Amino acid sequence: MQRTITLLFLLFTLAANAQDGDGYLANFSGNSYKNSALLQWTTKIGFSCSDIKIEHSLDSLKFESIYTWPGICGATSQEIDYTYQVPSLATGIYHYFKLNMGFYGTSSFIKVFVPLAVKTALVVPNPATFESKIVYNLESGESAKIEIYNSHGDTVFSMMETFENNIELKNLGLPNGIYCYKIITNSKIFSGKFIYL
Repeated sequence: MQRTITLLFLLFTLAANAQDGDGYLANFSGNSYKNSALLQWTTKIGFSCSDIKIEHSLDSLKFESIYTWPGICGATSQEIDYTYQVPSLATGIYHYFKLNMGFYGTSSFIKVFVPLAVKTALVVPNPATFESKIVYNLESGESAKIEIYNSHGDTVFSMMETFENNIELKNLGLPNGIYCYKIITNSKIFSGKFIYL
């Protein structure tokens, strides 16, 4: 009986740990860089394990291991920062990443939008929803002015200067309808249309 209880406790602990990788991380984040994703994470004081695996998904459901950080990760006396660049990713879509720390579990996933590699602008997804973005390319140090018009030609949103390469529609408070946008940079003008549902 004691052996059965011990085995059940061990199985419960392993199952709990499989969902609790976040408890060992002080930070896990990612940003796009050209057609790659720059992942950064920090292990908490006292955590250490070997061979942390980076897992990747295109749908946030099915993940595959794409890289193993070799050797012992973490330290008993301080937080440790790690950075890894995932190269050659498909552009114009979201990529999902999580950390598999073996016995210590798996982190929650993060998502990174990798913008288009071509010199254009795009609303993704379109027809647009609360989760959509207008994505465009800026050269290094370049800024953009953004204007959005409704179907009557009235300006419903205007931003005089931004250094970001996208704008999230959820921050604009747009009612459902058809919209046109214009993005003016130092070297080019993007324009397009989208339906907001």
